[in-house]
Amino acid sequence: MKGNIKNVNIFLLFDFLIFILFLLGLYNFSVKADLPFSITSLDDKLIITRSSSINYDSFVGGIIKSIDGFEFENREEIEIYLDSKSLDELVIVQLQKDHSNQNLTIPLKPFYSMLYDIIAVIIGLTFFITGFIVLIKSKSNEVGIIFHWCMVTTASIIFMTWGNFTDLGSTIGIITRSGFHLGYALVPTFFLHFAFIFPTEIKINFRKYLSFLYLTSVLFAVSLSYVFIKYTYSVTLENINLYIDAFNICSIYVIVLVLTSIFVQFRIYFSTNNIETRKKLRWILLGYILGPMSYLFLWVIPQRLTTNGLIPEEIVLLLVAAVPITFGIAIIKHQLMDVEIIIRRTIVYPIALSILLIIYFGFFTILVNSIHIPNPEVSSIIAAIFIALVFHPIKEFVKRFVNKKIFKVEYDYRETVRSFLEEIKELTVEQILLEKVISFIEKVIPVNNLGYFNSDQNKNLKLIANKNLREFENKIIEFNLDEIKNNDFNPYFSKNSVANELRKNSKSFTEFSQLKFEIIYPIKSSMNNFYGLLVLGGKKSSAKFSVEDIDLLNTIATELGNGIERIKLHEQLFFEKVEKQKLAELNEQKSFFVSSVSHDLKTPLTSIKMFAELIKNKENISDQKINQYLEIIEGESNRLTRLIDNVLNFSKIERGVKDYNFENIDLNSIMKDVILTTEYLFKIQKFDSAINLGIEELIIYADKDAVTEAVINIISNGIKFSKDNRFIKMSTYKEDKFAVAEIEDQGIGIDEYEIENLFTPYFQSKQLSNEHLTGAGLGLAIVKHIIDAHNGKIIVKSKIGNGAKFKLYFPLMGVTNETNIDN
Repeated sequence: MKGNIKNVNIFLLFDFLIFILFLLGLYNFSVKADLPFSITSLDDKLIITRSSSINYDSFVGGIIKSIDGFEFENREEIEIYLDSKSLDELVIVQLQKDHSNQNLTIPLKPFYSMLYDIIAVIIGLTFFITGFIVLIKSKSNEVGIIFHWCMVTTASIIFMTWGNFTDLGSTIGIITRSGFHLGYALVPTFFLHFAFIFPTEIKINFRKYLSFLYLTSVLFAVSLSYVFIKYTYSVTLENINLYIDAFNICSIYVIVLVLTSIFVQFRIYFSTNNIETRKKLRWILLGYILGPMSYLFLWVIPQRLTTNGLIPEEIVLLLVAAVPITFGIAIIKHQLMDVEIIIRRTIVYPIALSILLIIYFGFFTILVNSIHIPNPEVSSIIAAIFIALVFHPIKEFVKRFVNKKIFKVEYDYRETVRSFLEEIKELTVEQILLEKVISFIEKVIPVNNLGYFNSDQNKNLKLIANKNLREFENKIIEFNLDEIKNNDFNPYFSKNSVANELRKNSKSFTEFSQLKFEIIYPIKSSMNNFYGLLVLGGKKSSAKFSVEDIDLLNTIATELGNGIERIKLHEQLFFEKVEKQKLAELNEQKSFFVSSVSHDLKTPLTSIKMFAELIKNKENISDQKINQYLEIIEGESNRLTRLIDNVLNFSKIERGVKDYNFENIDLNSIMKDVILTTEYLFKIQKFDSAINLGIEELIIYADKDAVTEAVINIISNGIKFSKDNRFIKMSTYKEDKFAVAEIEDQGIGIDEYEIENLFTPYFQSKQLSNEHLTGAGLGLAIVKHIIDAHNGKIIVKSKIGNGAKFKLYFPLMGVTNETNIDN
């Protein structure tokens, strides 16, 4: 750590001294002088093409014969000569125009605009600061150091470029220009050195050549500085051309090394299968294309050939700014953005679409000329519309072609993960979650097939969500969970399906080897509870799964396990809550049941006790009264017995041990026994009754006591829940293949919406609460069980306030094997 800090401090000192030179160079190029008009070379003549002031418009088209007596042959000679002049200094220009020569005294203007000066400062600082930041971030390793010098030397070219070398004194001028020469000669060597070691060091022994290259670069810098110093001491055309020739030779050296650097990086890019290396190199190559390549082909080479660049120097500077940005991202944070999208949108798409536009305008011209319409505007409009309609689909085709053939369309890892988590975070149904995961994977990583196999308690697998795996639907697959446990629930993938760097981690899942899946992910909870398997076939593109693909699938598998665990916990909590509510309701019902039964038991017991005491304590009671009291005691005892029998019978029904003794019996005879049994109830409750029993026998296969109990329970309810209209009608008759016992009362009635719940144990109608009536809620539940046991059915018709009609259907002899009929 101390060594790193010491190294950084040394670099900081060097950078500080260099930055002072930058400031001096900045001043020199900001006061660089130029003529107030533009010049171009044509047939070895310097012709004025444009003036920067109306004062010199008359000079346009004239030929410059000499400046201060020097007969220059090209624009570059004039630029070097004027670097010895100050702003507003006067020069004598011999101008030939209209076959006459004239000597003009012209003040010099700034060579660069204020905009250029500002851009140059910003771009130069970008290089300088980026180099220092990367040096610190890389902890002064070789890559960081070489990149730092790449940036510093490039910044020196910007800050100490050709400029005035006399205003601050010739010594300062020579120092700053020498700094430019050193930076200009060393930049390509540093970049080539960088290409050899980043992102990985190439295998060939390149280091033995580096010393030679660095020495050559220094010799070029010294040579340039020597001829420049010679020129400053003797301003002659010979010395100017000597400097230009030396600079051109150095420029060829620079071009060769820069192109070699780019070639090396391209070679590494196409020879490696490492995804991370390729991503870093994409950033590097993007920087080369936007920076050095633009500088070479849009400025340096055109200047050597025509003395003018193809684009303004300000734009060249802005393009060069891509180098520190893209190189810095490659070294420090290559996954910051999707570099392929940037390359597509900034380079490939514009080039392809530019070619398409040229073709478009060519077709447009041909079509306009071929349409013979008197009005040329109409023909132009028709041609434009036709070509536009054709152009759009062609443009989309070009875009798809570029994506498919030049670039493989990829996904943004962070955005994809964020989108996936956003889609599944609110899901509460496991099946929906699984289908969402399958759909998401298919969209992001198109594969031939994929699916999810759920594991049951017996560790058998069943496919419950899939894409193109129909052959496994409705099939149970047996497998051994021990293999997954022994592999710590890690994923399985075949060697030929993943990138080379993942092959060392590949492992075949022997249980599924015959199924030929490329990737298998065991899905588990955070507590290592096994849920199932996520399986994937090969990619539709036949490409291998990349590191990013596996990282994304790892995240999806982990989140799928967490999602299933969350849903199961949610379901468990929900069921526990429902169970708790049911238990609370059941406890409440049972409490109410105990209260109701206690009340129902207490009533007959009170009557029995009271009339027994009357008989015991009253000596002067007539025999008639005693018989009457005994009749009441007997009736209440029977009533008490029925209540106890109801509780006992329901207990048997709940435990599933209720037995029935079936025999052939007439339903009418059962109803007659019911009438005798309930005679006391009608009498004591002061009820009227109407009895209408069928004439013909209604022979059914039934348990006499059970059917009697069912009818009495309904009659008892009718008596209990009737108020003013105390009337019950009992009938028997034949209906189709059934014997029917019908009981109708004029009581409080039942809400139509509650009829379906009447036969639920402990059910209490809202109407009972409204009328302040109570019941145990067992009688009709027992009735339902008895009717079901007899393969019968119950029909209830009732309205609130209009009483209720119960119709009990029993199969007549010969149809006892009929299936139960639901209410």
